[in-house]
Amino acid sequence: MSLAALVATSSAGAAEQKPPEGASAAQQADALAETQESDVAAYCRNTVDATAEARIAWQTWKLLALQDSLKQQIEALEEKRSQF
Repeated sequence: MSLAALVATSSAGAAEQKPPEGASAAQQADALAETQESDVAAYCRNTVDATAEARIAWQTWKLLALQDSLKQQIEALEEKRSQF
């Protein structure tokens, strides 16, 4: 879902959940907080798979980089050992 679609959905949902016009400021603030929490929860639910995949890709890349570094260090130590 694009950011524009998310914003449009959020503003449409907020318009539907407005308290009555005679509601107090506290009731209006509560309704706004409730809408924002539901928007945040919906965003998290919608991005959880992509986030997990990105995390796994980053971890894999990091492990491969560490593996290469370790191989280089082992080669350097083997070279030093062979000199003695």
